[in-house]
Amino acid sequence: MASIVDVYDALTSNRAYHSGMDPVAALKKLFEWSKSHFSEELVHHFIRTIGIFPVGSLVSLRSGRIGVVDPDNKDLLHPTVRVIFDMNSCRYLPPQDIDFTRAGGGRLADQIVGHESPQRWGIDPYAYL
Repeated sequence: MASIVDVYDALTSNRAYHSGMDPVAALKKLFEWSKSHFSEELVHHFIRTIGIFPVGSLVSLRSGRIGVVDPDNKDLLHPTVRVIFDMNSCRYLPPQDIDFTRAGGGRLADQIVGHESPQRWGIDPYAYL
């Protein structure tokens, strides 16, 4: 498990010799390597522990907005997301938190449809945590 955590940290951290990749892409790499480099069972456990969309991930919503996965996660499949950007108008929005664990918290009106690259949109997700 320690090597899985170490590789995840190395992949997601900015270093002098490379920029860190976003957490979702790093999880995908770990999953790909789980059959050859790591214990498949431990990789699956690690992913279940931190969630499909780790804290600080940039996610796109069905509404065309972008948000950052907030640290206040109660349910790893339905995280709290701080909405900050509208992809349609390419403008920043006043931050709004949506708690997808709550029945009336926006889950029916909106939902996470994928992850986004911070570099593509020029957004530093950690500035919004």
